Amino acid sequence: MKIRNLFFITSLFFITSFVSADIVGIALPQSDKLFVGQVENRQKQLEKLTKEREDLAKIKQESEQELKTLAEESKALIDRLELELKEKPESDFLKQKQTLLSELYQLFRDILRDRERTLLLLDDFIRILTDYLKDPDFNSFKKEYRLGERLFYSFDDLQRLYNLILDQEKKVGVLSDEEKHSIAEMEARKRTASGTKEAYQAKKEEIETGTYVDNELLNAQERAELLTLEERIFSYRKVSDSLRVKESKYRVELLSLQLFISKSHLAIFKEYLKTIKIAVRVTEADIVHAREDLGKKVKNYQATKESYRSEIDALLIQEERAQKRLQELAKKYSITLGRDISEWSKETHATASAYLAYCEVATLQAQLTLVQKKQEILEAQLELEDEKIKDEKLALEVKTTYHKKFTTEEEIALELKKYEGPLAESQAALSRSKERVALVADRMNTQKKILDNIEQFKQELQKKKDTIFKSSGVEFRACVALVRQAELLEKEQLDVLSKLTGAYSGIASYLNNKIRLIGFIKGELQSRTIWYRPEYAITWEGIKGIIPDIITFLMFVRNYFTTGTFLSTISNVWDLLKEPMYWLVLFFKLFGLCLALFVLYRMLPKIIYALRFFSIGNIGRMVGMLLVGIAEFISMYFFQIAIWTLLFSTLLFQESVDTYIYILFYLGSIPYLLYLSNRFIHFLSQFNEENEYAFIASDFQKRFWFVLSVLMYSTITIVFFREAFMLAHFYRSELPTILLAVNFIIFQIGLILLLDKEQILSFIPTQKEMGQWLRELVDRYYYLILLMIITIIVMSNPYVGFGRLVLYALFGWLYTIVLLVVLYYLHGLIKQMSSRLFFVSVDDVARERFTNAKTWFGITIIVSFLVLGFTGLIVGAKIWGSPITLPKIKELLDYPIIGVGTESPITFITFAKILLFVMIGFLIAYALNKFVLDRIFDLLLVDPGVQHTITSLTQYSVIITFVFLGFQNAKLGALVNYIVGALILGLGWVLKDPISDFVAYFIILVQRPIKIGDYIRIDSEVMGVVRKITARSVILRRKNSTTLVVPNSLLISKTIVNWNYTRNFIAFDDIHLMVDYEEDPEVVRKVLYEVLDNHPNILKNPKPWVRLNNFGKYGYDFMLRGFISSVYTLEKWEIASNIRISVVKAFREKGIRLAIPIQILVSRNGHNSSAMNYAEEHE
Repeated sequence: MKIRNLFFITSLFFITSFVSADIVGIALPQSDKLFVGQVENRQKQLEKLTKEREDLAKIKQESEQELKTLAEESKALIDRLELELKEKPESDFLKQKQTLLSELYQLFRDILRDRERTLLLLDDFIRILTDYLKDPDFNSFKKEYRLGERLFYSFDDLQRLYNLILDQEKKVGVLSDEEKHSIAEMEARKRTASGTKEAYQAKKEEIETGTYVDNELLNAQERAELLTLEERIFSYRKVSDSLRVKESKYRVELLSLQLFISKSHLAIFKEYLKTIKIAVRVTEADIVHAREDLGKKVKNYQATKESYRSEIDALLIQEERAQKRLQELAKKYSITLGRDISEWSKETHATASAYLAYCEVATLQAQLTLVQKKQEILEAQLELEDEKIKDEKLALEVKTTYHKKFTTEEEIALELKKYEGPLAESQAALSRSKERVALVADRMNTQKKILDNIEQFKQELQKKKDTIFKSSGVEFRACVALVRQAELLEKEQLDVLSKLTGAYSGIASYLNNKIRLIGFIKGELQSRTIWYRPEYAITWEGIKGIIPDIITFLMFVRNYFTTGTFLSTISNVWDLLKEPMYWLVLFFKLFGLCLALFVLYRMLPKIIYALRFFSIGNIGRMVGMLLVGIAEFISMYFFQIAIWTLLFSTLLFQESVDTYIYILFYLGSIPYLLYLSNRFIHFLSQFNEENEYAFIASDFQKRFWFVLSVLMYSTITIVFFREAFMLAHFYRSELPTILLAVNFIIFQIGLILLLDKEQILSFIPTQKEMGQWLRELVDRYYYLILLMIITIIVMSNPYVGFGRLVLYALFGWLYTIVLLVVLYYLHGLIKQMSSRLFFVSVDDVARERFTNAKTWFGITIIVSFLVLGFTGLIVGAKIWGSPITLPKIKELLDYPIIGVGTESPITFITFAKILLFVMIGFLIAYALNKFVLDRIFDLLLVDPGVQHTITSLTQYSVIITFVFLGFQNAKLGALVNYIVGALILGLGWVLKDPISDFVAYFIILVQRPIKIGDYIRIDSEVMGVVRKITARSVILRRKNSTTLVVPNSLLISKTIVNWNYTRNFIAFDDIHLMVDYEEDPEVVRKVLYEVLDNHPNILKNPKPWVRLNNFGKYGYDFMLRGFISSVYTLEKWEIASNIRISVVKAFREKGIRLAIPIQILVSRNGHNSSAMNYAEEHE
């Protein structure tokens, strides 16, 4: 069952591959055969065009003289009507007749001109088609552009080919637009021709029936004459429209051929580009050689630039002299300088001297303007030389970039950014150059106007030779000479302006070349990035244009019915069907197809029987039964399929007069084929069930038919709608590409959906632990994985264009996972080896091999984790295209975090230096305490509290000293005061309690009110032995072994009871007891002294105290106080307890009774009763 399902999925995979190659799309051949080659098709087209050209030339030759004669007659009638209109200007009949004759005369001329133009168009068409047929493989084209295979390709070849591709793409775009406009013009002319035919038939009916439009100003004879003339106009207009439609048709076909040839040339260029890109290698020697050539060109450039500068300096001197001389003449003759002087348009006094002065000033002005324009052309030449050398430098830079090997996306991004500035600068300069070219063109027009003004002035001088200059011959000759000189100067200015246009055009050419160079290298760099998308990939603008394009297409189809094109198409088809040969050819073709269909219909039962007979084996039976099912469906719905096939073949077997017919056929085929697809799926499903699930398993059937129906419905809709849309010639639209991509994506997603969760899990082996883990992972995250796969499919689609990015991400994650697994196992291995190194197993218990083995084990694990983590970071960065190199690490460490732009910025290295000094301080402090102070303390038997004080002070002093040294080494010594001040001010309030504890810590260390081992009490709850004194608190341990943490500030702010402040003796807590009044106080006192004296821990000096402290309510109140050595401070409670026991024992031996509290109770009946209650006396 799995094999069967897998077979179907594999089959559908191949189908999707065909779809992606656009094989599913149905193209409509423009030939009379179903399968025909391009060359054969074009050969038949040439034969047809040649015949049509001969027929048109023959018609032209036969009718040309007749049309010329008719035109002459019409012209003569028009001239005669003009004379009659002079006599009868109010005649409405003559006016209408003249208008109609003028229109008829123009029609004759239009027909002659249209035939001539159509013949010329056909000559061009035939010539281009003949050239193509002579060389259908474009070998001469390849030879012309040197596209043959060579042993060596240079970088210049690659660059030249890139420019050729750009030019060819521009040409293809222009031809596409022209074809679109020509098709629109042809459709418009067809509609006009259809309207003319209808008008002609209407006029003909009016003449035949005599139903004229009433006009009171015309009689019946005049109306009949005008109507006949109108009918004649429409008949010739019909000929003119037919010629124009043919011309448009030939133009569309010619543009189609030119577009085909241009696209073929473009494909050749691009295919050759692939060959060159692989073979081109830019070596270091090429770069060095290019630099040497550039150096030579720079030297020549400097020499040329210096030469131009010298000429400009000389011209500046001439300009200064001419300007000075002009100012003197203007002042001398009182002439105001302005535009009218330079343009020779100023009015002057009618005297010989005034004319002579004007000529002298204007000629000198022309000379000055010429000098200025020569300066301008030299400046333009200088700029041209600058652009030349910039172009050479950019070419070298582009070649160097092409030579570089980039390893990361960041490097490519930086290289791309380097060209953004030159690109923007070149684009702006190109825009300025084009503006200057346009400005120079305006100046040339002005210059021509000046020459016209000079010519008029010369004529004016000649006219005034006998008047103003009658007695001033010398002045006249001087004026004439000056005007001739000025004319030569102005003509020379015109030549200079022409050269200036050439210079600015040259600058624009170099700038355009720079823009192309930058575009070339940017394209090459982008093609190396993961974000590169093919040129045919869908753009966001194309996606946004989906709805507008569909609406435009539907409006295009609707206009076919609303603008009369439908009727025009029917008329053209009817005219075509009138041709007998067309009917005969079409009949034989359709007859042959019907015969083939009939034979197939008759053979279907035998084919089904043969397929059932040869269905042997699992795979054989599955394939055979599937073919049987398809054959039986064809047999059942044969006539429905045959009808569509005949209609489709009819379109294939003839030249359509209108693309609308194909569009309507494709659109109409969608619902029809959807119906057949629905019947096909239902039939196959039922056939499969009836034949015991011969080719689709029962548990797989429901899912398979659902997916197959979606695929068939979507494919039929998309493919036929796409073909219809493409016939509408919306060349700028990306909708066909988007539809193709959507169809391909639907097929791929359908393949995935064919397998459900359980089927996928069944393919995963579970014998090993990895398989079980993978199965559990897929089971838990199935839908997320499915979503990821669909996303990958969509992104990888060639028309979406992110395949490179998807591969990059997939391999990146794969390598990252492998890296993490390797690092994980390495860390586990290091942990295992370290455990064996630092520990030994004794009776299944791990024991340290040496002192502090646990510490070294922890350090080893942490260090190995950091090393492996850093290694993983470096390798991971390399995997994801951002390798971490030593220069990058140094750059990162030197990056200023604080104080950017200052002399001593704070960087990571600064922090590392300070941290290193702090660590050194800790090590030195540890070594000093361990190897110096501890040995001194061992020799001198220093008190533990003093030892702690000295070691703590020494440790903090060393650390603080090294902190200051670290700041000094990092050149931040001046910041220490500011840091300390800031810490004091900033942390003073927030950390007032910790600071007060820290200050109290040093007070405790200096004054030493307590020390380690002292037993102290702060209040009734806080008491214990001092175990540790830290910078924040004092650690006390109570009698019940609980630990108290007391802030240092509390110790110096409250009264402390310290039993060990002095090292002599202490007294245990006073013992109070009450003796009955019947006892002798002296005896009691003596017994108590004996008890104290007999205890071994009670000091004799000072002597213990026994006092009669008070007369109590129930007896004598005695107080005992004894003194013990401070060594027994922590045992004073035990000693006091022993004394109490001894007192009780001694009292019993002596018969001394302790006082017992007595309480008298009085009852309500007046009787008294007493009860004695024993109560324990508290200390």
